[in-house]
Amino acid sequence: MKIVEKRVDGGIGVQGLRFTVFSKQGDFGSGDVTIATGLAHPDMAQIGYSWTVAGNVQVVPHHLIFSGTQPPWQDQVLHVTSRNADFQSRQARVVVGPFTATFGTPDAGAGYEVRVSLKKSIEPPPTVVKDVGKLELLSNDPLEPRILVRLRFAPSPSPPP
Repeated sequence: MKIVEKRVDGGIGVQGLRFTVFSKQGDFGSGDVTIATGLAHPDMAQIGYSWTVAGNVQVVPHHLIFSGTQPPWQDQVLHVTSRNADFQSRQARVVVGPFTATFGTPDAGAGYEVRVSLKKSIEPPPTVVKDVGKLELLSNDPLEPRILVRLRFAPSPSPPP
């Protein structure tokens, strides 16, 4: 992190901070940085940030959320595409959790389609949104040969009293 100065309209200098976030794969995230201001009040400043690294492979949505109200056999679909013309998705497999996944090409459009369903109800059902599984996608992409997709479970809404 370093202090930088830039000129704004009228030639007035404004100081700011510059920091860099590195990632070796396409991903997204957020965080915060806390720094001492050198002032009596406020003595600390907290700066929030977020990032998205766009890789070659796009997975939509980024993760799947299953619900206690959803029948276990109901599929959810991930769409996998790439900017690379020679992209080939090789495999989709569940590595953690009570899920099944089938892999193929969509009836219409480009890329691949992964259908994920819950094998059985999750017992005991979580009371908050919780990661309960992971799906691994393997491809020929040189930057992102392996992508993990979070499989989450949201509790059923409580019935009104």
